[in-house]
Amino acid sequence: MATISEVKLSPDLRNATVKVSVVGEDDARQAAIDGLDHAKGFIRRELGARLSNLRFAPDLHFQLDLMHPEFVQKFRRGAHRNIVRRIVHQVRFGVFS
Repeated sequence: MATISEVKLSPDLRNATVKVSVVGEDDARQAAIDGLDHAKGFIRRELGARLSNLRFAPDLHFQLDLMHPEFVQKFRRGAHRNIVRRIVHQVRFGVFS
C-alpha cells in the first residue's frame, strides 16, 4: 500500500515531484513506484481535466519517501489524500514548495 506523503509543485506549474511512502520490502516499494510511473499518463489526463484553467498538466516525477514506518501508519489513518487533489489544491491556492 502506497501513501502520497508530499507533493512539490514548481513555481512555473510544469513539474510536480510526488513523494510516495510504501510500507513493505524493497521489492514492494519499487513495484509501487513502477506502477505509478506506468500510470503517469492517466494521472496527467485526470489533472488536465480537473485543472481546466491551465494550458497543460504538470509532468509528474515519483520518488520513494523513506519515512519511518510508524509515522506512515499514523499518516494513513488520518490523512488519505490522492495525487490529483493535492496538486489541484496547490494550483488553486498558490501553495508551492
